[in-house]
Amino acid sequence: MKGARLGELELAIMDYVWELNRPITVPEVHEHLITKRRLAYTSTMTVMSRLHDKGLLGRSEERRPYTYWPALSREDYSAELMIGVLSEFGDHKAALARFVERVEPDDAELLRDLVLKGRKRRE
Repeated sequence: MKGARLGELELAIMDYVWELNRPITVPEVHEHLITKRRLAYTSTMTVMSRLHDKGLLGRSEERRPYTYWPALSREDYSAELMIGVLSEFGDHKAALARFVERVEPDDAELLRDLVLKGRKRRE
């Protein structure tokens, strides 16, 4: 998955799957999506299969229709995305420094706490 950005339809599907946070079938997702956009059932099926191939959805193939569930939480996906973006830079330290400069004071305190907790877990 490593930093793969989602397209508009992929994100719409993942948002719904994350929101429900339970196993779901292509027909259920498609029924939800067609209330907001014109979309072929096969498009929903293809995109969900690709999300599985990318490691974002788990899938049970025991019976049809296949059942899908989130393989990553929204937070884990966001973290992977940020790590992927940072790895695109030769000097990710500079990018991190600029990011921290732009963080709101409340978020800066949260970041400090998270860094300290991360260090304690690794020790």
